[in-house]
Amino acid sequence: MNRKISTNLLTNTAKLISEDYMSWLQQYQLISPVEVERRRIDALGAKNLVRMLLGFFVSPRLGGTESIYIFEGLRNKEYMKLFHPASVVVVGSHLERDYANSHGYSFCWSFPITSSIHAKMYKNVDVYLIHQLNIWIIKLKNYKQVVFFLYEDTQPVGVFFVHLGKILHCSVKSICIQHGFFADKTYELRCEGQLSDINFVWDYSQAEAIGCDQSATYEIGLSYNATAKPTSEKIVILVGTGLVYDGNDDYDKSLTFFSFIHDELIKDATIKVFYR
Repeated sequence: MNRKISTNLLTNTAKLISEDYMSWLQQYQLISPVEVERRRIDALGAKNLVRMLLGFFVSPRLGGTESIYIFEGLRNKEYMKLFHPASVVVVGSHLERDYANSHGYSFCWSFPITSSIHAKMYKNVDVYLIHQLNIWIIKLKNYKQVVFFLYEDTQPVGVFFVHLGKILHCSVKSICIQHGFFADKTYELRCEGQLSDINFVWDYSQAEAIGCDQSATYEIGLSYNATAKPTSEKIVILVGTGLVYDGNDDYDKSLTFFSFIHDELIKDATIKVFYR
């Protein structure tokens, strides 16, 4: 990976990253217009401007091994255990930083990436995104092998790493690990994994739903059809994202409502409540 990356290639890649994320948002807007509008307002806010400017002075800090494995967030943290800690890099925010520090992993902030993409999308300013691409390329050139472990390639961080890998395709691969089941849709919405080089899926039938390359798809789900056993017990399973409160008012309200449901259910001693 010693060849010089042209300015035109960086500019075109920044454009593709912005377009891929924007196209997904436009599809998602038909399902959740309030959420898309909230994202737009946040992206144009003062906090995002500060993050964008700070991103110019934040450089990725990667491991010192010949091969590195870069993980988006902590959804797939069990996979991190497969590699030597010195070769693992976690990308995220404060929660991910604390986890990385406690396990001997390297850590990189995600806000320079997301804020630079917002600048390109909403203000058509690509200098920040081009800067992010350039500094990541400079860092990754030092490695013989780079693998991105993603849980999505529809949001800013995932889309960024997918396209970054395409620039340095010789020794960089993006792997999207399926985190939800894709059923038949009555609306158009690009599934996670469609842009990635490799997909880890629950079963092979999901490859068609995702629209990914079946020859680069690997099954990691159960090798049999799991069914629930009949029981006389009263069981309630609360399903959530597994994320913690991040300061967003809407998310805070959802957690409060979640706790209210839990507290009401456990008033009945015969009900067993689990979180998934």
